[in-house]
Amino acid sequence: MRRIRRILLLLAALLTAACAHAGAETPFTADPARMEEAAASVVYLEVYDRSGNRISSASGFVAFDPPVLVTAWHAIVNMASMRVWRDDGTDFTVDRLIDGDEAADIVLCALPEDAGITPLPVCTDPPPRGEDCTVISSLAGVVNLVTKGNVSGRWEADGINWLLFTAPVSAGSSGGPVFNSRGEVIGLVMGTYDRVNGLNLAAPISLAAAMAE
Repeated sequence: MRRIRRILLLLAALLTAACAHAGAETPFTADPARMEEAAASVVYLEVYDRSGNRISSASGFVAFDPPVLVTAWHAIVNMASMRVWRDDGTDFTVDRLIDGDEAADIVLCALPEDAGITPLPVCTDPPPRGEDCTVISSLAGVVNLVTKGNVSGRWEADGINWLLFTAPVSAGSSGGPVFNSRGEVIGLVMGTYDRVNGLNLAAPISLAAAMAE
């Protein structure tokens, strides 16, 4: 009887360990709790000119150390100020740019000292083709919608290895983060790849990381 009990306890321990191990390996694309956590570091932004007119809206996210707001260059052209909304509905103002690269379509913006937004983890290694990916962005002004797809490949143009991916995006998605299956940012949304239906473009996060350094 004691032997049977020991065997049952051993089996229970092995099952618990197996479940814990399986949970640790749950990919980001299948883990809504991790997506909710990541969304707290993704923002919706509106850009205004000197007359106070709104000239564009886009997405962005916080990354790097010290933390900065990363978004698309084309969204801030002629910017005088920027209003930023977090996932919880609170907002703040940005009026200072740190660095930008028009060719790569990336800009880094200063955050208010009291922003208190946790930087997202990044992966600067090129993602493999076929890897699952997730985009969190403000499609058509609806804040922080989640879309899923995969990394289709890379397209080299103007000296940049753009990422091609299939997660749906639209107006307002520009500047939003593209996550790999581990929940690391691998790129930021630039727009659609007009040569093929259903393919979209992202600038590799390595370019933003180089600017942040």
